[in-house]
Amino acid sequence: MAASAEAKRVAAAAEAERRRMAEIAEKEEQERQRVLAMAKKKEDDEKKMAMMIAERDRAAAAAAAKAQAEAQRRFAPGRPWVNSLGLKFVPLGKANFAASETRLSDFEAFYRATRYDAGKGWGNPGFKQGASHPVVNVSWEDAKAFCKWLTEKERKEGLITAPYAYRLPTDVEWSLAVGL
Repeated sequence: MAASAEAKRVAAAAEAERRRMAEIAEKEEQERQRVLAMAKKKEDDEKKMAMMIAERDRAAAAAAAKAQAEAQRRFAPGRPWVNSLGLKFVPLGKANFAASETRLSDFEAFYRATRYDAGKGWGNPGFKQGASHPVVNVSWEDAKAFCKWLTEKERKEGLITAPYAYRLPTDVEWSLAVGL
C-alpha cells in the first residue's frame, strides 16, 4: 500500500507540476500576445505617422507651388507680367507698359463693375468690334477712371501694392515707347 500511496503522491505532484507548467505556458502566451499586440500597434502608429508626414509634405509642396504661382501673378517692377484682365505688360524704362491697347472686353469689365458712364460711343462705335479689339470713343477722363478702378481692384486682390498703380503714360514715357 505504501507503493500505491507513493504512486498517488508522485502522480499528484506530477499533476500539480503539469498544472503549474500549463499556467506558466498560458502566462507566457498571454505575454507573447501582449507583446505582439504592442508591436502591431507600434507598427500601425508608425504607418499612420508616415502617412501623416507624407500628407503634410504633399500639402507643404502644394502650398509652396501655389505661393510660387501666386507670386508670379503679382506685379514686380522690371519683369514682364500679365494682369487680372489678361493684359500683358512689359518693362520699358522705369515703367511697365501694356503690350496692347485696352481691349473692349477690359473696358466692359470696368463698366460692369462700376456702371461708369462713359457715354454710349465706346459700346457702339458704329462698326463691328470683337472683345479683343481696342476700346474706342473713350475720353482721357474715362481712361483715368478705368486705371483707378483697375488699381483698386488689383490691390484688393493682392496683385499689386502701393505705390504701384495703373496710369496713363507721360509724354516722355510715350515717346520712349514709340521710339522717339
